[in-house]
Amino acid sequence: MKLFNRIVACLILLLGITVIGSGPITSTAVALDEPCVSPASTLVQTTGSLSEPPPSGTVVLRIDVSARKLTIFSDGTPFRTFSVAVGKKATSSPVGEWKIINKAVNWGDGFGTRWMGLNVPWGIYGIHGTNKPWSIGTPASHGCIRMHNKDVELLYKWVELGTEVQIMGPLPRKKNPPELKKGAANQDVVQLQFLLREAGVFSGYADGRFGEITEQAVKTFQLIQEMPDNGLVDRVLWSKLWDYTEQQKQAVNS
Repeated sequence: MKLFNRIVACLILLLGITVIGSGPITSTAVALDEPCVSPASTLVQTTGSLSEPPPSGTVVLRIDVSARKLTIFSDGTPFRTFSVAVGKKATSSPVGEWKIINKAVNWGDGFGTRWMGLNVPWGIYGIHGTNKPWSIGTPASHGCIRMHNKDVELLYKWVELGTEVQIMGPLPRKKNPPELKKGAANQDVVQLQFLLREAGVFSGYADGRFGEITEQAVKTFQLIQEMPDNGLVDRVLWSKLWDYTEQQKQAVNS
């Protein structure tokens, strides 16, 4: 009965129905535990069908933070795209190249019906469902990727442990970039790895871990720039990396 009353209250609020003996009911007239959502928002949470055939090739997930879309690639070809919610500005989603390292059903309150954890080294992040379907398509999370429950249930069936997940988003040049060395693990290391790759000296994953492969790439770039090959990333090296990659882009476009 309580659920029925909440549904009726939501419809009254959304449709502006006038009750006999009063004016239109406003949001302050009814106390609700959760915000009301529009009928359209309620319907779109079931966009996936569990009977859909799975992708037949090697699966890679690519998440575009700016577009708030998750696309499944099968052998390099786009297979299916879903709308998602991403991290808020203060709690952004981790840009980089990750792997799914664990999967769970009903992982916890607020995470919907499915969870797929990522190997991000500086926090707990994952792809999961939601009990706030109206947030899909917005920057609303603490960094995780939210999906409608029906969509995440479908994705859960299609991906395995070890599936690659690419989270793509802007990583702007910093005025005061941090110094980095072997052992660091953060978003700045991802940016470093992307720049080293563009410079042609790094072929590993941009996984935010400053390990031996990243250190060797730094040393190689230092030698190219006739710098001491100590593997340390300071402000001078950051500047040279940015300038070098910009020059490479201009050369390609000219």
